[in-house]
Amino acid sequence: MDLRLPILRAGALALLIAGCSGDDGDSAGTSSTSSPTSESSTTEDASSTSVGGETSTTTSDSGETTGGEGDPCDDDSDCPVTAPHCGEDQRCYDGSSGDPCVDDSSCSALAPLCNPDQLCQTGDAGQPCADNDDCGPLSPYCGEDMCHDGGAGQPCETPEDCAPTTAYCGAGICHDGGAGAPCEGDIDCAEDTPHCGGETCHDGGNGEPCEDDDDCNILAPNCGGGFCQDGSAGDPCEDNDDCSVQAPYCGPQGKCHDGSEGQPCATATDCSAFAPICGPLMTCQNGGTGDACQDASDCKAGYNCVASECVSG
Repeated sequence: MDLRLPILRAGALALLIAGCSGDDGDSAGTSSTSSPTSESSTTEDASSTSVGGETSTTTSDSGETTGGEGDPCDDDSDCPVTAPHCGEDQRCYDGSSGDPCVDDSSCSALAPLCNPDQLCQTGDAGQPCADNDDCGPLSPYCGEDMCHDGGAGQPCETPEDCAPTTAYCGAGICHDGGAGAPCEGDIDCAEDTPHCGGETCHDGGNGEPCEDDDDCNILAPNCGGGFCQDGSAGDPCEDNDDCSVQAPYCGPQGKCHDGSEGQPCATATDCSAFAPICGPLMTCQNGGTGDACQDASDCKAGYNCVASECVSG
C-alpha cells in the first residue's frame, strides 16, 4: 500500500478550505465598501419629507407652485393658475360665483361681475346690483338693487331701467305707457295715451280722470269734477269755465246747463237771456205770467207779483 496517497488528499482538502475562506473575506470587504453609498442614498431620500412626516408644497419641473382654491396667500403672485386671485381673507380663489372680489378683474369668465357685496356673480335676475353694470345680458337692468329683464312690472327709477318694449317708468315700475298704466306725469305715458290723470295714462277722452284741462283732449277739453268732458248739459262743473257754449252755465248743483227756463240757479248769472231771472224757487225764469215771485223784481217788466205769482199789469 502506497502511504503517500492519504497525504496528498489531505493537502488538497486544506487548499480548498483556504480558498473558500479567501472568497468570504473579499465578499465582506465589498459589502463594507458599498454600505456608505446605501446610507447616503437613504439620507437623500429622506430630505424630501418635512419634520413630522407632513408633505410640504411641491415644486414642478417648471418651477411653478402647485395647489388650489383655499390655499393661503399674501397677493395674487402666491396663487396657482387654477385659483389665481388672492382674496381679502388671504386665500386663493378661482373667481367662480360667490367668491370674494375687489372688482370684475377678480372674477372668472363664468361669473364675471363683482357685485356690491364684493362677491362674483353672473348678474342673473334677482342678484344684487348698484347699477346696470352689475347685471348680466339676460337681466341687464338694475332696479331696487336687483337685476331684472326690464319687463312690465319690474322696479325702476328711470326709463333707462326698463326694456324697449316697456320703456316707461311710472310709479316705480316698468310699463308700456298704455291706457291704465301708472304715471306721475305725462312723460310716463305713450303717444296714444299721452295724458296722465288720476295717476293713470289715458287718451284724455270723455270721462277720463283729470286734474286740469291739460289732462284732456280736444274732444273733451274741460276738466270738470275730476273728469274730462265736453261741457255738455249735465256734465259736472266747478264754474262756467267747465261748461261748453251749448251749456255755458254751471248751476248750484255743479252741473252744466243752458240757463233756460226751470234750470237751477243761485243768482241771475246762472241764467240765460231767455230766462234772466233767478226766481224764489231758485230756478231760472222769464218772469212772465204764472212764474213764482216774492215781489215785482221776480217778474219781467210790466208784470206785478200777485199772490206769489207774476201777472200782467
